[in-house]
Amino acid sequence: MSGTGRIGKEILCVLLDRYEHSRRFLGVNRNGRLPQFDMAKQFPDYADDSQYAFFRECNEAAAGLEHDGLVTVERGRGEVIRRILLRMDGIDAAYRAAGRTPRSDMQAGLRALLEKMLAENTMHPEKTAALDLYIRAQLERIAVNKNVEFFDGDLQEYRELLEMTREILANDEECFIRDFSVRLFGDSKKAEEYRGRVESLLYAYGDYADKNTVLEEQGILRTPAYVMLKGAAKLLFENESIDLTALGGDIALSTESLKNVKRVEVWGKKLITVENLTSFHDYQDAGALVIYLGGFHNRTKRMLLQLIYSDAPGIEYLHFGDIDAGGLYILEHLRKKTGIPFEPLYMDRDTLLRFRTQARELTANDRKRLAKLRERYESGQIAELIDCMLKEGIKLEQEAVSACCGWT
Repeated sequence: MSGTGRIGKEILCVLLDRYEHSRRFLGVNRNGRLPQFDMAKQFPDYADDSQYAFFRECNEAAAGLEHDGLVTVERGRGEVIRRILLRMDGIDAAYRAAGRTPRSDMQAGLRALLEKMLAENTMHPEKTAALDLYIRAQLERIAVNKNVEFFDGDLQEYRELLEMTREILANDEECFIRDFSVRLFGDSKKAEEYRGRVESLLYAYGDYADKNTVLEEQGILRTPAYVMLKGAAKLLFENESIDLTALGGDIALSTESLKNVKRVEVWGKKLITVENLTSFHDYQDAGALVIYLGGFHNRTKRMLLQLIYSDAPGIEYLHFGDIDAGGLYILEHLRKKTGIPFEPLYMDRDTLLRFRTQARELTANDRKRLAKLRERYESGQIAELIDCMLKEGIKLEQEAVSACCGWT
């Protein structure tokens, strides 16, 4: 007799899950209550008189597990099983019967992998800071028997995910994700499979304005990226130039083309970066160079801004974005990554209250992000704005501002 059929394995998996998350597993209380399985609670049909065939199947599975020395079965009247207890002297056999790797073995493998990668990362600590922070946090989680974040049970896939994370942080050249994937894995699609988890990992432990644009900020693109510009400036290439004022509108240049820009002559008194496309098109200022960032700014876009700043440090540098946590993080990130003292434009308490009829309610996540951001400001315009947002419970998209302002 054997209980390792479908129902038997399900019973074992529940028991092993409970064992692995118990104090007994940690060695804290080896004499405590044994992991147990309540048949009627786990299988509601077991107590249904019309499901006699299922009742018999469950009883046979439990008897098989008992016969194999894996569990102890406590029975009541009429062969009804009240509960099933996992036997500690049969724990290794229970893992084999369930087809599972013991949690302790998996944790040992994870710990070895994480410690090895942490040691390797000491060669370039300035580039791997986010990954190192993540690794140390996971080692602490393993020590207290918590699940490792972003690990789905496959150690080989997890190793590849960590290697991809490290290569992304070390990336110095803009490239497409398919090419990056081929270079790293010899497979053009594998990096895309890991993309979501890698972005979540880096967003949680790194310094990024938006989770969905983490890879782009590191120069790894799905499709060619473009920067849109308009206003009072001239772009100078090796042998050519583009007078933006003569265009009478905007121009879009790929980030690859931007690498060939040698200088930017700004004729106006300010440079304005804009977060959203509609607002970029709406915004009109004959005395400004206006640049659409697309929400995020990758390495090439930052290089363009720094090139302009090196020639024109005396003009105003302004950023116009959403009045929400994302918009404020983008502004902060823009300042930090470029080293340029950008000031907020139409991102203040008065603007928020002026257009409050177009505002939306803050979500719980909004409040969490704003509270975290507020800790970085003792006082000033941003601190005042965040306090107002939290008090009023509202946020505002920049389109609501640009739609109501007649710029000329």
